[in-house]
Amino acid sequence: MVTAPSGTSLVGGAWRVSRQQYNADQSQQNVFSQSEALLARQFAHIDHVVLAGVELGAQQRSMIRFNGTAAAVPLVDPVLTQPIYSTTAATNKEVGISNHGREALVIGDRPALAQTR
Repeated sequence: MVTAPSGTSLVGGAWRVSRQQYNADQSQQNVFSQSEALLARQFAHIDHVVLAGVELGAQQRSMIRFNGTAAAVPLVDPVLTQPIYSTTAATNKEVGISNHGREALVIGDRPALAQTR
């Protein structure tokens, strides 16, 4: 549940705070994999290092959201009341499935790189 102020108003000489509320049921699944390969060789009397890598990932999220109402409360010394939630979902969707892949190839002449792995 989330409760947040949505505005203020002056009623009868006293400030009151309007409130918005919602309740959301969310789930998220993430799967990621990273792989790297390192090759250190000498060519023409120069040390070379080749680093290649790949990253694959997938993400899936779903959410059901119910909006609610709650009475306005005094700005000073508020007495909070229980919200009333709708029985019909305001949002019921798969936020999305995103897949991504990334690869990299780095070529360098620093043998110290090969020693850090």
